[in-house]
Amino acid sequence: MGYIMLGHGGLVVRSDAASVEMGTVAIPQGTTIQFYSDTGQGLYYGSAHLDVWAQLQTPWPPLDSTNVTWNLTLQGAPELWTDELKNNPSFGGHTLIRPGVDGVPDPIKMCSGTKATCPTDPRQVAGGAKHTCDGILGAYAGDLYWLACTSVVRGDKAVVEAALGTAPEGVLIGEDPDTAHELQARPTVLGLPADVATEVDTRNYDVLKALDDGDETYYYQAGKAVLIGDGHASAAVEYIGSINYVEGTVRIKKGGVLSAGKLYVSKCPDRQVFEAAIARVSDKTVEFE
Repeated sequence: MGYIMLGHGGLVVRSDAASVEMGTVAIPQGTTIQFYSDTGQGLYYGSAHLDVWAQLQTPWPPLDSTNVTWNLTLQGAPELWTDELKNNPSFGGHTLIRPGVDGVPDPIKMCSGTKATCPTDPRQVAGGAKHTCDGILGAYAGDLYWLACTSVVRGDKAVVEAALGTAPEGVLIGEDPDTAHELQARPTVLGLPADVATEVDTRNYDVLKALDDGDETYYYQAGKAVLIGDGHASAAVEYIGSINYVEGTVRIKKGGVLSAGKLYVSKCPDRQVFEAAIARVSDKTVEFE
């Protein structure tokens, strides 16, 4: 039996040298990785959705020690905590690995080491090199199954809880808990509907890049969405307008040779969400006013 890596996945490569040099890593001998894709849909589970595998597709065959893999990051979420998911019979005896559950770090990376501790080239692996880090490739050996879905929803429970007036798990700031199950069921990326997520980061990047030192613009924030300036596509604007949003201002200070610069932000309802949105498109630090 193997290990099922279940959570929200992504590629996080920071600008520091250690992260960039480990953007791809080698797979150790005796380990294979089968990646699965949910084709943009949420993974459903519960009494009406017992066969998890039936929802997924394999974009390519299993990778072995002759291959490298992106140094992906796996993150957990509250919807992964229930024992009903862990005991799902469709997992067939595989060990379920969930970030933040049962002592597993959250997040956990494929490889948390450096070139001095872990291989990045299959030729190193053939020569006997091993991962000595505490990442996935260092901690688990054998058959690994990567089920990093865009969202994980207990589909037969959320609608009932919403009807009773209790917010389903994962309701975001500004969402109506009586309709949150509808938002949860949409394909999501980074906690946003997929069509919104594909637009927001690109436009935010363009807006921040065009600002001059001392310039100020406005932003809207609702749930996981942060829209800076104007010119956002209709899907993002409609999403913001569909839930309660907050409007604030962003003032930019351009950096010099030794500084990336800073953003001064007012009226922010969720600082963690705002900082994450900026980190995806800019290396500027954020100061809240």
